[in-house]
Amino acid sequence: MEAARARLVERRLTAVEDLADLELELGRAEVVAAEIAPLVDAHPMRERLRVRQMTALYRTGRQVEALQSYRVYRNLLAEYEGLDPGREIAELERMILRADPVPAAAMPTAGEHAPAAPALLPPDIPDFTGRDGPAGELHHLLTAGRPSSALAVAGVAGMGGVGKTTLAVHVAHLASSAYPDGQLYANLRGAEAVALDPSDVLARFLRALGVDARAIPNDPVERAELYRTRLAGRRVLVVLDNAASEEQVRPLLPGAASCAVLLTSRARLTGVEGARWIDLDVFARAEAIKLLGRVAGDARVAAEPDEAAAIVRLCGGLPLAVRVAGARLTARPTWRLAHLSRMLRDERRRLDRLATGDLEVRASLALSYEG
Repeated sequence: MEAARARLVERRLTAVEDLADLELELGRAEVVAAEIAPLVDAHPMRERLRVRQMTALYRTGRQVEALQSYRVYRNLLAEYEGLDPGREIAELERMILRADPVPAAAMPTAGEHAPAAPALLPPDIPDFTGRDGPAGELHHLLTAGRPSSALAVAGVAGMGGVGKTTLAVHVAHLASSAYPDGQLYANLRGAEAVALDPSDVLARFLRALGVDARAIPNDPVERAELYRTRLAGRRVLVVLDNAASEEQVRPLLPGAASCAVLLTSRARLTGVEGARWIDLDVFARAEAIKLLGRVAGDARVAAEPDEAAAIVRLCGGLPLAVRVAGARLTARPTWRLAHLSRMLRDERRRLDRLATGDLEVRASLALSYEG
């Protein structure tokens, strides 16, 4: 429930911010200043809201109030997070102090980012299902529950196909507003035969952070130093998916407490200092049936509840297997659920039938055993 509530609040606030941008473009700064004030009071640490309030106050001739809003935000960040304001709002304060006009381009709308702010997260899936407890806990660790003087590191461990990446990407999107300087993401391919070299990942991250490819050092140690320097004083979320080992992860950890890291791995990487881990298991039956309905259609599942229960049982409650089963039903709208459940009862061919498009349960499980 907590994760679902956080998603709804995030969507509402984003919609309010987008509406404020439109109203500011139409010259309705007085309206924005009045409407956004209660939300800023309710969410005082949300930078995008604060930027729009400051802009509206400044455009209505209330420069002192705009600067006071900034000082309140700066003091709250220092007191509760030990951080400095992000670049966007700090530049806005400087513009107000210089009495410069604030152009609309100074306020990125949803989907836009300040220059050089990376946005590497894969898209969140629209049919995310279950995991309210783990999602809420991870969101807390990356936002309100993060330490003020050390790097926050949260980890998700579990077998292949259990939904670690889906959960991590979903939570990263939920927490993204707490990291206005960007989000970095890399699939480290830790379960594959050859995992990514962290030095190559550093080069990619540095390019995303605005470093010219010709300026990236060849030496891995120097790359890590430049990476930490680029992140110093910035609020960036780093998602390291499918990590193989502590040795692979450690060069990719920022040095700044203003950043945070979200890891996924087949096993807990206990050598990563200060990491807080959550273990994912397969879905309970109700969660698995709900996912099957989200993918294949709630009406089809409701029409054959016993067969839906049989399908998720034959899938072992494994989210990837349930998703593949749902996708197969989606591709065959004339199939009854009973037809698929009969197919899955053949143990010798079950894994062959749990494959569609680029989703395949056999490959995921094979990598787990090989790892």
